[in-house]
Amino acid sequence: MGSVYLKASLALVDPTKGEVFHPIVYAFAREVAAGPLLYICAYATTKVAAPARQDLGRVAVLGACMFFSQLFYITGIELSGVVVATCIQPTIPVFTVLLGVLLQMESANPQKLAGIALAAVGAMSMVR
Repeated sequence: MGSVYLKASLALVDPTKGEVFHPIVYAFAREVAAGPLLYICAYATTKVAAPARQDLGRVAVLGACMFFSQLFYITGIELSGVVVATCIQPTIPVFTVLLGVLLQMESANPQKLAGIALAAVGAMSMVR
């Protein structure tokens, strides 16, 4: 869905008129558009779409985190280049599991550690 939205957004930009595609505006608009779509999907599947009142703050914080994640990623690509982003992107699941193990939210069994090592080697070999 994101690629369809991106393609439609790029079609609206006319570089011959001096128009520039701003990825940060795209990321913000994508997050704003995702809210109503997720609301509709939640209601269609569960008949309950609104989060519980005590969860509203958490939902807002998670939405902001998602936006800032994309914002910082796009800004990082602009500052460092696509090669660095290509190197970092496949390591995100590895760091996520490692963080879970360090916070004791995940168990550190030999299979999981071997999987982390294999994923790290795979990520390194993809960018060589």
